[in-house]
Amino acid sequence: MDGSLDLFMLDEDSVVINSVEGSVLFASPTLFGEDGRVLEPSNSRTEITLNAEQIDALINATTLKTVIRLESFNASQDEFVEIFADYTLQLKIGIAGTVSVDLNGE
Repeated sequence: MDGSLDLFMLDEDSVVINSVEGSVLFASPTLFGEDGRVLEPSNSRTEITLNAEQIDALINATTLKTVIRLESFNASQDEFVEIFADYTLQLKIGIAGTVSVDLNGE
């Protein structure tokens, strides 16, 4: 099962002023047992770099909308990943960076 993220920066009228779409968060596991269960848990970390226009949009946005998409392995061939009741999926989303804002309006 692959996971991807879309990030939309919205203005006060909920209009998209910029976006980052299709960033891959994690890839499907590759090791499965005979019973179809994943053999090893995995961790992944993705960093998304914003360009100057996206940073300006982020600063000016009143709302950030995130869309996380999960796609099953080989779903187009009707092969689906079975999710067992004891499986867990933890997602943490954060923003880090250095921003300089001119408070004097100059």
